Amino acid sequence: KLSEDEKESIWPYIIKACPFYEEYRQKTTRNIPVFICSAIN
Repeated sequence: KLSEDEKESIWPYIIKACPFYEEYRQKTTRNIPVFICSAIN
């Protein structure tokens, strides 16, 4: 799970890929968690 600072820095990339998340973020009062997934070799 990303910290709030990390999430804010990556948020523009998220809304570029999924623009509806920006509207959702503005409408909700909850904190939307953001995770980075990486492959385990």
